[in-house]
Amino acid sequence: MLESVITAHTDALDAYFAPTRHIPLTSSVDIRHAGYKIASVDCNLFPAGLHLLHNPDPKILARALQPFTPSRVLIIPEAHTKNLNPLESSLTLAHMLKQCGIQTGFGWIKPIGEPLIIKSLSKEDVLCEPIFLENNKLRTKSLLPDLIILTNDCTEGYPTSFDHAIQPIVPSYMLGWHKRLKSNHAAKYNERATKVAALLGIDPFQLTVDYEAAPSLSESLDALAEKAQTLLDRLTKRYKEQGIKTRPSLFMKNNAGTYGMGVMHIASIDELFELNRRDKNKMQIGKHRQVVRSLLLQEALVTIDRVHGAAAEPVITSIQDTVLGGFYRYHKERSALDNLNATNMAFAPLEPSLTHKLVARIAAHAAADELQESMS
Repeated sequence: MLESVITAHTDALDAYFAPTRHIPLTSSVDIRHAGYKIASVDCNLFPAGLHLLHNPDPKILARALQPFTPSRVLIIPEAHTKNLNPLESSLTLAHMLKQCGIQTGFGWIKPIGEPLIIKSLSKEDVLCEPIFLENNKLRTKSLLPDLIILTNDCTEGYPTSFDHAIQPIVPSYMLGWHKRLKSNHAAKYNERATKVAALLGIDPFQLTVDYEAAPSLSESLDALAEKAQTLLDRLTKRYKEQGIKTRPSLFMKNNAGTYGMGVMHIASIDELFELNRRDKNKMQIGKHRQVVRSLLLQEALVTIDRVHGAAAEPVITSIQDTVLGGFYRYHKERSALDNLNATNMAFAPLEPSLTHKLVARIAAHAAADELQESMS
């Protein structure tokens, strides 16, 4: 039903989204479809799954890069030598750029004395060179770029040279996880989704996810529990109004987390007071051993999507607000209410629907609102 409503309002949706500027170059949106609602539950602006897309169209990327007119692009990937999925994704981006006639190279964000040659998952030798600043331009020994594309989410921060570089750096390093918060994106997403719902003539409940920003476990367990209970009570009332018989529960997430780290499902606040040491550690230390500074409590949506009988969720990747493609993430060992971004997850092809594309578009424009706020 929602697909036909979207189709009937195509022109109005295009008009609503048209004025937004400075949409981040890339985004990857995790979507949950619970039957009674479909919404974005996470949005990463430095996607690590481009290699999982089926034949991504380089023309979409070329159109987004037209304002920069680049002839040479430096990609700065995640500085991993063991987990090679992010590098494979960056390599796919490099192949797309080459199809657009753009020279590419890879720069390493961490200090290294000599270039690294890393064997990718597809068995390509990838040369990653140290980056340095010369005449206020970021470069490597072999490439002086006119545009820098980040696929590194800057969880640990960023080099001060970024502040002095005169070349454009996209997406903005100010939207890295050293500064960005999931709770801020959730607020921007819900604002946008509420406006879109009004335009479509539907209840905003169908496109939004309720949430609360909360202190970390180490800061105040009592304050965290109070926030969780407030959200559970609000959801209980809302579900009753909607005639939903599912008992509400929550995802507790690192407010600046990625890679599925620092995510836990909780059904009641009692579980917060019963956490063992292992679970507490998981919620207090994030990627690259960064301390979890705050938490996002988010309405947990049960997924109705299945792949090979296993719980699944769509992941949609966009260039600005145009969908590049998608895939299903699924997990045979986890339930429809679990975090599926975990060890032993698997992937399957997905042709994004109109609803998937709309949710991803809302998330991309919410990220643009974040960027505008960070620049003000």
